[in-house]
Amino acid sequence: MDIGTSSTKVLAYTDDGKVLAIARRSYPLLQPQPGYAEQDPEILVQAALTGITAVCDELRGQAIIEGFAFSSAMHSLVALDKENKPITSLITWADTRSSVESEEISKWAGAALLYERTGVPNHPMTPLTKICWIQKHRPDIAARTAMYSGIKEYLFFRLFKTHLIDYSLASATGMFDIHTLQWYKPALELAGITENQLPYLVSTTHACYSLQPALRDQWGLAENIPFCIGASDGCLANLGTGAVETGDLAVTVGTSGAVRMAASKALPDQFGRTFNYVLAPGFYIAGGPVNNGGIILKWFSENFMGRTFADAADFAFFLDEAAKAPAGSDGLVCLPYFLGERAPVWNAAVKGIFYGVQLNHRREHMMRAIVEGISFSLRQIAEILTESQGSYTQIYASGGFVHSPGWMQWLADIFNRPVHITQTDDASAIGAAMLGWYALGRIENLAQSKKWISIQQTFLPDLTRHESYKESFNQYILLSDREAYQKKGFQSREKLPG
Repeated sequence: MDIGTSSTKVLAYTDDGKVLAIARRSYPLLQPQPGYAEQDPEILVQAALTGITAVCDELRGQAIIEGFAFSSAMHSLVALDKENKPITSLITWADTRSSVESEEISKWAGAALLYERTGVPNHPMTPLTKICWIQKHRPDIAARTAMYSGIKEYLFFRLFKTHLIDYSLASATGMFDIHTLQWYKPALELAGITENQLPYLVSTTHACYSLQPALRDQWGLAENIPFCIGASDGCLANLGTGAVETGDLAVTVGTSGAVRMAASKALPDQFGRTFNYVLAPGFYIAGGPVNNGGIILKWFSENFMGRTFADAADFAFFLDEAAKAPAGSDGLVCLPYFLGERAPVWNAAVKGIFYGVQLNHRREHMMRAIVEGISFSLRQIAEILTESQGSYTQIYASGGFVHSPGWMQWLADIFNRPVHITQTDDASAIGAAMLGWYALGRIENLAQSKKWISIQQTFLPDLTRHESYKESFNQYILLSDREAYQKKGFQSREKLPG
């Protein structure tokens, strides 16, 4: 199961890589006021339960279910009272109400050590800043809160009546020491909470067996079926695309996006621009997320073209129109910070830019500049990763954008690296299944999961087109470097990537 921001997907996956059944349940993102991005936790729980029901019903009489494993979006937070009832909505990663609290943390004397120990850049996305906001603005809720939970942790409580969190999702909270695998006490003191108000920490392969009997009967399961708690969607996307070895880079673009590399140890970035998350002991995922991916294409399509942007087919339509402009968009550069930005800026208040606009620019130039700007942002993060993690030789792509061959080719040309498309865009769900098989002992180590990955298509870079992007990319770096470093109090670097 993959619990995402817009939907939950449940897949039945055999140990030789075949998908037997899929169920998907969508739900809305609520924005009751500017800066808020919430969801109803009960709706998400029901999406998970009905999704499992649908898959179990489809498999009944056809296959034996050996176990369950879970993936989840990061940084969510819901406050529970002493009866384990939600007393807040689910506050998602996209919520920026705690921007002021994030700025206050950045001025705290222990801010640099906080990043080094937790591996998470300071940003309103983190549960740490969200709890600080609740403490300051809703002391009535803080006083009633017995447990701060994320959506996967809340679902596990509903299934097993115990509060657990895996190391991977814990390492996205801003309160977890990725080196000792314990809650980081200075962060808890900063949030004004105790360990008793957070779920119990377990490895990503930890399994629960005592499923609520009513659910076990409803789903037709045998007793003692293992439910592997799993990990975060970002970490599992690396597994699900096969980006698990040195030199592999995973790039995901859906509503938002991310760039990630597997590493054997956590290595912090000197400017605090990238994250380090735990997948398993000695297996880390380093990278950076971006707020602005397909949602910017959707914004442009709906507001400037009067066209609904709903699914993967719309990526292809957008790229077909954008391709009418030349590579580099005739000098038009888009800094796609339309929803603020996470990596490498980590500034919720930063704004988007169209730079270099001239009379010869038309709609297709703006469309191509948007796609190029998103791709430049991803490459910028990749270049930053090489400073701490080493170079990369190939890219594994996942997310809705893989349905656009045009974007895949542009990505290969901009990065000057081969881009591989594997057999599915459900990378996080597939990664969860692989982790589940690892937990059951079917594979000896997580790197072996790559044998189940089938590369369907590879896009090779064109050096001539890569050269044509250099000027635009360098201009992009100069614009974003000013935002990323001067606003954070750093001096611009003498040597810029690209």
